[in-house]
Amino acid sequence: MPLPAPLPLDNASSDIECIDITIDIRDVSSPGELNARVAVLFNQIFTPEPAIKALQVSLKKMSGTYTNCVYMVTIDPASTVPISLAFRTLRATAGKNQHGKSKEQHQESTQLPRKYLLHVYGTDIDEILSREKELFWVSQLALLGFGSQIYAIFGNGRIEEFLESTTLTNDDTRHASTSRLIAQRVSELHNMVSYHRPHSSGKQGTKEAAFLNGQPGLWADVDV
Repeated sequence: MPLPAPLPLDNASSDIECIDITIDIRDVSSPGELNARVAVLFNQIFTPEPAIKALQVSLKKMSGTYTNCVYMVTIDPASTVPISLAFRTLRATAGKNQHGKSKEQHQESTQLPRKYLLHVYGTDIDEILSREKELFWVSQLALLGFGSQIYAIFGNGRIEEFLESTTLTNDDTRHASTSRLIAQRVSELHNMVSYHRPHSSGKQGTKEAAFLNGQPGLWADVDV
């Protein structure tokens, strides 16, 4: 399956809400207190009506993360938000029903999703990676159909769409149809380089210029 036409890189994350608030999870004394802090965070970001209560929040910490604390957040029952206050990404979701068909355009509110991924960044991680570039590429990949959408960015983390999935077993990967699908998607991901090459500053010797000349960025950092 061919990749879609290139998207404007500078506008990749223009629909993401950015809010200057933080959540502190370091001194939490109980699961109930963490649920309450997450409820406050979600109320500040999504402004639901009525406000989300701590009893509506359940958290499951995800494994396999190194630079973030990542939680699956479930809000039950799901809250609603006035359509005029909903983010663009949520308006797009609200504009379709569960079968992907358009709803009536005169609705005044929309139901928020039940599940989310909450990323809370670790401290001093900026020394080893660029959050700016990470957020850019996560949002860019979502636009191209790889991974989840970012709903909001806050001071020390972000909230993403939760994608229901199943972890493949060894036996699953041995099925020919599954292997073909994995190979197809990996090929599409690798072919992104042809569509979304880094901007060149025009200066010789920069990492961007080295990449455009076919030299991997890693080797541009190595003195030989």
